[in-house]
Amino acid sequence: MFKRFPHTITYTTPGTPGGWDDDQGLPIPEVPGETVTVDCRAEPNIRQNYTVKEDDGQRIVFAWTVHLDKSSAKVPFGQSVSITDKESGDQVASGTVVRSHKNQLHNQIWI
Repeated sequence: MFKRFPHTITYTTPGTPGGWDDDQGLPIPEVPGETVTVDCRAEPNIRQNYTVKEDDGQRIVFAWTVHLDKSSAKVPFGQSVSITDKESGDQVASGTVVRSHKNQLHNQIWI
């Protein structure tokens, strides 16, 4: 049986460092990053010479295309991600997001 999203993608959002508010004279607490886990489908770039061309003509070289549901948040450029298989728990892929698009029917990222 075909499964739409057989994998999960996991990444940690950047937090904010603590500090000091000079105007109020109060400390600002540190906020840690949040770990996000979303169902996805990762497809390898089987044609290693296949590249994606941006609007400005820049070519993007990638190893994996990852499809996510339209309700998921856009994964930011440069974010480190890890993809695991839901059934076995084995790591399928990991890397850094080189392109991200939030489309009308689904989201895509390239790592």
